[in-house]
Amino acid sequence: TFSETSSGLRLTVSFPGLLWEFGGETLESPDVVTASGSRNKELLASGDNSGRIRLYSYPVTQPKSLCHTYTGHSSQVTKVTWMADSTRLLSVGGKDTAILQWSLH
Repeated sequence: TFSETSSGLRLTVSFPGLLWEFGGETLESPDVVTASGSRNKELLASGDNSGRIRLYSYPVTQPKSLCHTYTGHSSQVTKVTWMADSTRLLSVGGKDTAILQWSLH
């Protein structure tokens, strides 16, 4: 679910027995637009309005959890989703209309 806070947009993603919250760290922080947990429940991917993909290790339990940040889209990421084997992530761009496939190594 998305919620508006005084410091920006916060995204809450829940799996059985776990609640992840991230986003809205500062007023300058990009807003999280989409997120998806891997099917093996090891990773969480998010896409933001600045075209970045962020990859978090499971579980994400702290508001400022460490993540890997990747760029590839020239505008907002409108959707991220994992392939069934959890080794590849698909991301869809907004204005750039690109569909990118990310592979975990």
